[in-house]
Amino acid sequence: MDVVPNDKTIKGSDGAGWVWVAYPCAGIIAASFNNEVAKDIGEHKSEDMLYTGYNGIYGPGVNIHRSPYGGRAFEYPSEDPFLAGMIEAYECMGIESKGCLAYAKHYALNDMETNRVNLGVWSNEQASREIYLRAFEIVFTVGKASATMNSFTRIGMVWSGASYAMMTTILRDEWGYDGLVISDWDTDGSAMSKIDGVLAGTDTFDGNKLQGELLKYKDNAAVAQAMRTAVKRVIYNVVRTHAMNGMSLNSRIVKVTPWWQTALIALQSSLGVLFAGSVGMLVASFIIGRKSKDEVN
Repeated sequence: MDVVPNDKTIKGSDGAGWVWVAYPCAGIIAASFNNEVAKDIGEHKSEDMLYTGYNGIYGPGVNIHRSPYGGRAFEYPSEDPFLAGMIEAYECMGIESKGCLAYAKHYALNDMETNRVNLGVWSNEQASREIYLRAFEIVFTVGKASATMNSFTRIGMVWSGASYAMMTTILRDEWGYDGLVISDWDTDGSAMSKIDGVLAGTDTFDGNKLQGELLKYKDNAAVAQAMRTAVKRVIYNVVRTHAMNGMSLNSRIVKVTPWWQTALIALQSSLGVLFAGSVGMLVASFIIGRKSKDEVN
């Protein structure tokens, strides 16, 4: 582990100062064949999140090494599903030990990085269960990870997040998973559908490009029930994180309106009054003009 000293603070893209902590990549951790090392690394990452104010991490990666040239092979532990599953199960234990969510990703069959949006993956059930799904099964059943990110991948012709078999039948019914499911980034042009995703078991979405899609179905009972279930899963898992630190039965939720929002509302109100007055004066001028014209005639 390498910690960048404070006197060598790296500037982020926004100009803010960051002190970086580097951990071994997933393949190196897996090469240790040491579950406790993986768990220790997870605990340290969780400590980092406590320090920086985050309560979840989009990781660890659990996909299988299919090629040494894979674009994100460094994020995934191994070509062996048992090794990948056990190492990341223990890392997830470490991450969640201090109240942080471990979003094991990319569930599932995320075979490549380049052109992965809408990539159609074809696999028979035996290969899927023995190799590509096995690592995730261990992470969720042994590691008890409380969150997962699905993938851009289409399982055959269906986006993974809209596959009821993947999001519900296997994940929840067979493996007993009770965590939340988030999509990968909702990229323009992807095969993602919020309606199909929510109905299949995807709980929330990474991004807001599709935010208006669900509003069309606000009166649809099936969609409303699926959304209610999704919200319940998100809330039940978030309240088990350190996001709730400091909350008690005596805590009060207070709505705070920033000064700029108050000023904006005041400006909008003033402009509304001026607009209404202008319309009234315009209407009055037309009426007065017409009366004057009638009197002349």
